[in-house]
Amino acid sequence: MRDNVGALRKIAAKYPGVEETIACKGTAVESSAFKAGKKTFLFVRAADARLKLEKSLPEAASLAKKEPGRYEAGAMGWIKVQLGPEPPPLDLLKRWIDESYRLMAAAAPAKNKKAPNKS
Repeated sequence: MRDNVGALRKIAAKYPGVEETIACKGTAVESSAFKAGKKTFLFVRAADARLKLEKSLPEAASLAKKEPGRYEAGAMGWIKVQLGPEPPPLDLLKRWIDESYRLMAAAAPAKNKKAPNKS
């Protein structure tokens, strides 16, 4: 699971203007929080990740129906993804992180709106 978390942290950290902080420090839901400006677009813990979707929300809801133990589609477009021993495909998570960043960065200062280099 640690490799999954490390991969997600690396993906999120590549975006310009991103800051990693700790959310809910000292509680059972403590997680790494990745922010664009003042808007958090990804929360990561050892067992799961949460991110906000809009265009991919129907896809996530469909996956949640097929695999309720792995995906949860929550209120306001927030999705919870279990990172257990067989995590979801990294390409899917990478695409969703990108969407979440772009969605939340739109509400952040303009300097955060550029996507990372695809190298």
